[in-house]
Amino acid sequence: NNIVNSNSSFSNSLYSSIVVPNIDCSPQALRNEVENRWNKSLINLPVSVDFPRLARKMKIYDENNQLLIDGSWVDLPLEQQLALNVSNFKVPQTTAQLLQQILLILANKLNDSPQSIDKIQNQFYKYIDENDASDTAGPLSKFLIDCLGEQSRIISILKVCNQSALAPSVARLKLCIATKLPFKDLRGAWNIEIHFKHDFVQIIHKKKEIS
Repeated sequence: NNIVNSNSSFSNSLYSSIVVPNIDCSPQALRNEVENRWNKSLINLPVSVDFPRLARKMKIYDENNQLLIDGSWVDLPLEQQLALNVSNFKVPQTTAQLLQQILLILANKLNDSPQSIDKIQNQFYKYIDENDASDTAGPLSKFLIDCLGEQSRIISILKVCNQSALAPSVARLKLCIATKLPFKDLRGAWNIEIHFKHDFVQIIHKKKEIS
């Protein structure tokens, strides 16, 4: 996490009155808490809520660090989309199309089963309205459970791409920093990068805060 300095809207007296929780800030404790959250079932994590709202902030890279998809492409004017050097898929035009394309890229990079890829291609819009993403969380959760399942490696990655996975780190930052240097979320400054390596997948959260 990066801390961006600006005029603080918090008072030191406010933070001095807060009871600081007793949190183990050791690296191992942080790792254990993140793993415990990752091991929760899909329905107990905000995956289907956060995936649609964070998709535009996601980038996926292959083993050669080549950019496979950038979620922000969906908001580009059509002429700029057409100018992109993307040959293996159509640039998404809607949030639903973006979600489907991210799932397909993950499935292909993870060498997922042909059945899973077929379900993403042919069943996705039976659950999700292609042109209206205003109420996506419920239908998306049902699709992920019905068509991919808890054991899917795609689900394992999505479980790391939500606010629950970041919460243990944020809690420790607030404990160690916020009592002296108060900070809060900087709107639109949370980005996620998924890097496929030759024998593992690296997921990086880049999140700025304002003080």
